[in-house]
Amino acid sequence: MNTNTPIIEMDVTLNEHPPSINSLRQPYPHALPNQKVALPTLEGIVFIKIKDIIRLEADHSYTLLYLAGGKKLLVSKPLKEFERKLKCPPFYRTHQSHIVNLQWAVKYIKGKGGYLILEDGSTVDVSARRKTGFIKALNNYFY
Repeated sequence: MNTNTPIIEMDVTLNEHPPSINSLRQPYPHALPNQKVALPTLEGIVFIKIKDIIRLEADHSYTLLYLAGGKKLLVSKPLKEFERKLKCPPFYRTHQSHIVNLQWAVKYIKGKGGYLILEDGSTVDVSARRKTGFIKALNNYFY
């Protein structure tokens, strides 16, 4: 067993900004680079590096996680639960059914709400209601 990689369950809230803008620019200010989160699945518990989470998508009372390397993981927790647990930047809830990791962002396309293009080629809508907060999060997170 490797004891060098910590495994945690984060108890934090999305979209709350740390006091300094510099901390927004640092990846996962409250987590180590190889820190993992425990995720309950139908088969058991899976441990995933936080930095490998590209985006999360609601699927009724489940959440589908899209991970680095093209992997997907269906977790038996609703998206709202992840919203409460992942407050560290760069995670942001762009839509009722999506949370994105801004580190994987490639381009934002303007529109009523617009949409975000991620490194894996996926697109995620930004709701009109969340657009202002999303633009603010982008400006604070990126230089």
